[in-house]
Amino acid sequence: MSGLALLALTGGSAFAAEGGTSFYLLGQRGQGAAIRPPVEGVFFALPNYVFSASVSGSQALDIGGAITTGLDADICVTMPTAIWVTPAEVLGGKLALSGRLVYGKGDLSADAAVSIPGVLSRSVSLADDRRALGDPVLSASLDWHGENYHSLVASSVNVPIGVNAYHYEQISGDSGAGATLGDFEGRVSAIGPGLSANFQMGKVPVAVSLRYFHEFNAQNRLEGDAGWLTVSIPLWVPGR
Repeated sequence: MSGLALLALTGGSAFAAEGGTSFYLLGQRGQGAAIRPPVEGVFFALPNYVFSASVSGSQALDIGGAITTGLDADICVTMPTAIWVTPAEVLGGKLALSGRLVYGKGDLSADAAVSIPGVLSRSVSLADDRRALGDPVLSASLDWHGENYHSLVASSVNVPIGVNAYHYEQISGDSGAGATLGDFEGRVSAIGPGLSANFQMGKVPVAVSLRYFHEFNAQNRLEGDAGWLTVSIPLWVPGR
């Protein structure tokens, strides 16, 4: 018996699946999924995922002619993963903890055409490719082993972090009576993580974001660390 289950948990039901997708990649649990390293320690894995899909459709018009559409998508994802097989046991199963980063590249192309004989014939094509660092995934698992079977139960949490950064560059020098230090042009860069969440407080939708920045490469400016906490609530919404 191979892996029994994988339970996917997210910070809120609103983010469990977006646009018919989720952070759980189908097929990642297969043959040998319940077999962990046989000894305690920290291990590294590098799963890679490739997905290619296309869809097309056509709709006839009442006045004659048709609208046709086509979409092609190619996605490549690499997921560096650290796994800690702990010495702890829970319910007789071995406890393991893991953290995974996600980096991916997507290519997307779309075509659409409208054809009405004697009236209109027009087509458009769009293409885009993008690289992005996805939200990390933290997991905990329990696995049991016997002579002829291996079983595993795991729970994964998608941590909504994106990376934030800024760069400030003063492009003209100080001037006027107060410019006793000359031009004194300032510069500073910063980078740091951010967290965001949307939830309901009763019937009121609330948006919260938390950002942290570590500054570096400062010139003629203070260099430090900064944090932002923003809470947003609607004061008036039409129809409510």
